[in-house]
Amino acid sequence: AGRRGDDGSARSGHCDGHRPHAGGEEGENRQLFRFLADAVCGLDSSDEPWNIHLFIMLKLSACLGIGPNTEDYSEGCWLDLQNGVFVPEEPMHAFAAGPATAFKAVRLLQCNSCEEARLIPMTGSERASMLNVLNDYYRLHLPEFPTLKSIEVLQDVFR
Repeated sequence: AGRRGDDGSARSGHCDGHRPHAGGEEGENRQLFRFLADAVCGLDSSDEPWNIHLFIMLKLSACLGIGPNTEDYSEGCWLDLQNGVFVPEEPMHAFAAGPATAFKAVRLLQCNSCEEARLIPMTGSERASMLNVLNDYYRLHLPEFPTLKSIEVLQDVFR
C-alpha cells in the first residue's frame, strides 16, 4: 500500500497540504483558486488543449485530497482506482487502470502547467480511456459525484 499524509490523504501535485471537501467547505482555498484560474487561462490561451481536461481532473483530485499517491509508482505499475495507489500487479477488484494509462496519469500529475500537459503525446483512444478512468476514480472517491454528461462530448472533441 502507498504512503498517505498524516490525515490519510494521498499526496501529489499542486495542492499538497490542503484537504478541502468537495461538499462545499466554507472558507478560502487560495491554492485551489489559483490552480483553477491557471487552468482556465491555459484552456483559453492554447490552440490545442488536447490533454488539459485530463490534467485539470488529475490536479483537481489532488486539491480535493483524493489524488492518487504517486510515491510508490514505478514502471509497469497499475493504478488501483479504489485505493488511490499504484501497485505492481493488477488488483483483485475491477477498479484499476492498466500500466499504460497509469504511466500517462503519473506523467500528467508531474506536470506543473497546462502547457507541459499539452506536450505529453496521447492518442485519441488513450485520452478517451483516461477520461473514463478519471470519471470512475472521481465516482469512487466522491460518492456524490454525478455522472458526467459531457464525457461523450469531450471524447469527440479531443480525439
